[in-house]
Amino acid sequence: MADRYTYLRYKRYEKHIVQWIIHTSDHIIKNFPSEAPDAANTTKTVSLARLKSLSAVIAKHIDPIPTDIFRLFKSLIDARKETHDFFLRVNGSDLDPNIRRSNESHEHWINGLIDAFNALGGETWQLQSKFDSDAPNEGDRQTKERGEGGTEEIDGDAPNEDKEQSIFKNRFSTLGLDSQVKEGGEGGKEESDEDANLAGPATPAATRRLKRNKRGRKPKGKRRSVDTASTASDLQDVALESYRIIEDESGMVTDYLMAVYSLVNQLVDLRHYLQTVWHLVAYRGSNIVVAANLCYVAIGMIRDAQSQIFVGFPDRDSFDIVMRTLTGGDPEKAQGQFRMPVPRQKPDGTGDMSQELDIDLKELFLLDSYRNLCDFLTDFQATRTGKPTKGMLKSIRNWDPELDLQSATEEQRLEWRRAYTINWLYDLVNVFSSVVVQQQPLKGQRTPLETVDWSRDGPWSKHRRLFGINDFAGDITHLAVQTPGTDFRSRILPHHVFQLQSIVDSLAVSRLDSWYSRGPCPERACF
Repeated sequence: MADRYTYLRYKRYEKHIVQWIIHTSDHIIKNFPSEAPDAANTTKTVSLARLKSLSAVIAKHIDPIPTDIFRLFKSLIDARKETHDFFLRVNGSDLDPNIRRSNESHEHWINGLIDAFNALGGETWQLQSKFDSDAPNEGDRQTKERGEGGTEEIDGDAPNEDKEQSIFKNRFSTLGLDSQVKEGGEGGKEESDEDANLAGPATPAATRRLKRNKRGRKPKGKRRSVDTASTASDLQDVALESYRIIEDESGMVTDYLMAVYSLVNQLVDLRHYLQTVWHLVAYRGSNIVVAANLCYVAIGMIRDAQSQIFVGFPDRDSFDIVMRTLTGGDPEKAQGQFRMPVPRQKPDGTGDMSQELDIDLKELFLLDSYRNLCDFLTDFQATRTGKPTKGMLKSIRNWDPELDLQSATEEQRLEWRRAYTINWLYDLVNVFSSVVVQQQPLKGQRTPLETVDWSRDGPWSKHRRLFGINDFAGDITHLAVQTPGTDFRSRILPHHVFQLQSIVDSLAVSRLDSWYSRGPCPERACF
């Protein structure tokens, strides 16, 4: 459901790559003093330029480079390209200097990673991989069959999770039998038996090579022992989190763009999934309790993702800042610039065909629900009585639950959904806060509502009668009862908007069966 190259996965792959580059280059440099001494590492961080130079050093001495290193590298590059392409599509014709600088920074990072990848031999690896894939042999056929049987999966260019772990079980696995030091490097250096022990489990092919070398080989003079002990002792206690590419201001900007793109991808994908779930409940008899629990899990996924993703970007985790970043600060202007290929089923029900369609960014990125939430909070703060202002009441009091949405215009649907959302939010806050509002006068208390602890574990929690949405209700109530003019946009997080959107969708989907049965449309997901 979530995008293939999430930001968190990207950062994990980056740490693994930097760890491998540093360990391997340190090993080489310590045993080949003639190799650029200034390339030695002591900080466990590298710049893009240093990443390229160290990759070139490694390529001179390690052959072959592990395939999974290339795959991890390619995943980093693809992840950045995907994000960069998205922002170019959204703001392709915008000449705003900030947007232009952000796009240029992203290009700089993509080119830097590509240079390091190619320095290792990535370009050759890609050509070879393409050649192998175009000419499958019997082993490939058997592997594919095993994958179809559910016992083994073909990786393609994406790193397999098990392989990602196995390649880094032993930090020096690439320096032993699995990765032969190039013949003739530094006087034809050979590896000692001690090196083989450090190398971890050898592949069958490498074991056969070792046996062939030992048979009939005359004893030679004392071989040069590879000094890996000091390297191991220096690096073995360094946590994976310590390894990273040094980021200047441009690096932080591009990382934040990737974080935003990753989170919003998850918002969109999970929303479409839950729409399908509620459709099954409304028309196929699926269990509503199961659907509710799936919603709970999805909301937890969004909350967990945003807390991990934005830990490195304090004060930039609000939905407002995320969306301003995503749309270049102007959703209306970005609306007419974003198009994407959308698969369509052929009239005979077979195959797919694609066409470029305009995307409704406000609907796709939950901006309409966010605007409705903001309008409600502004209105509630204006009176603080639990009753809408006259202007708001005029726009929402005639909500018609029997309106035929299938024959309604898009504008009528949006107005219908807006009225329902704000009415529902007023009911939510009034019911959730009713215990405090009623009990305080009886107990002779006059605690200002804006200072009350509305959390699920607060002092009033045992008196409440709402179930399943207490966290959401507490957060929204806290914002609603603040004094007029209090800033609330910076406190509305992505999971708040996602949860509200899911609540509204659960009703709206049930009113549009004939329209929805055509399948969710990414360009017009408005219910």
